[in-house]
Amino acid sequence: MKTRWSVALLLLLIIAAGAAASEPARSRAAEALEIARASRAGWRLGRLTVETRQDRPPRVRAELMSSGAVVARLRVDPATGGFLAKDERAQAVTTPRDLDRLRSDVERELGRLDVGGWTWPSEHGRAWGVPVRYRERVVGRLKVDVQERRLLAERNHDEDDD
Repeated sequence: MKTRWSVALLLLLIIAAGAAASEPARSRAAEALEIARASRAGWRLGRLTVETRQDRPPRVRAELMSSGAVVARLRVDPATGGFLAKDERAQAVTTPRDLDRLRSDVERELGRLDVGGWTWPSEHGRAWGVPVRYRERVVGRLKVDVQERRLLAERNHDEDDD
């Protein structure tokens, strides 16, 4: 009987230690969301690039800027200036769009971007990933360094497949 209680007590201590160890991770995840949401007021449109290819709709990318750094590259629907989800492709555009008009449409839609409500560990625990949402769809991701309390700059490559 004494052994059963010892085993039960040991199991309770192990469970309590595991819960306590995961508390800092939950705290950092919540902090990453807070940092990303606070940065939203400073989001600006950076460079807008348009690639045209034969027999394909134009491929438009917009840089999301925060504190002078590119923090995300988002896909843009050239017909509307709205943002495309990660798995969406632009439909064929029959008439070419004026780049200034497209830029103003994208800037207007930039105000509709929001931060998702969840996070995941990124950069081998150095940062947290936070989704960028547009009309209830994930259109990109941010990386948040919780220790430095800032968004990390995006690498110079485009992760989209052709």
